Amino acid sequence: MTGDLRDLPGRAWRLIAAILVGVPVADLCMQLAWKLRFAHANTGQKEFGVLGFGIAAWFLCFVITLAVLNRLARRRWQAQRFPKARVLS
Repeated sequence: MTGDLRDLPGRAWRLIAAILVGVPVADLCMQLAWKLRFAHANTGQKEFGVLGFGIAAWFLCFVITLAVLNRLARRRWQAQRFPKARVLS
């Protein structure tokens, strides 16, 4: 439990970074979907399809970014656990 408390600022930073990466990607995907929707306006597609596409893009980007940042943090943590071997002569 103490390890979790020590990494609390790091976890918060990783969550905020994942959110900040996901928002522009979702915005870009929603703009693209909105333009494609108006290009094919006679298909009967609803507006919630565009919103759902943007939410799905944000969630996917959020999960991938958070997984990558957590893996990098775990590697740094494991490297700190054991000292590097030195050759004594």
